[in-house]
Amino acid sequence: MARTVADTSDSGTGTAGDIGSVEPSFRNALPHFLALAIFPFVLNAAVHGGWWIALPLAFYWFVS
Repeated sequence: MARTVADTSDSGTGTAGDIGSVEPSFRNALPHFLALAIFPFVLNAAVHGGWWIALPLAFYWFVS
């Protein structure tokens, strides 16, 4: 299923489509999933209160 670029010795005038493709995998999707992983912590903080709110707030602070 992987595609390879046949010839990379051109003068560099290719388009972005000439680069190849990124294979779907868990490792490639993990950074995008981690942004969604904060919602269970926010829900837990809303239900239980207390120091549970520290993790979502720290996440928002680090991301910004």
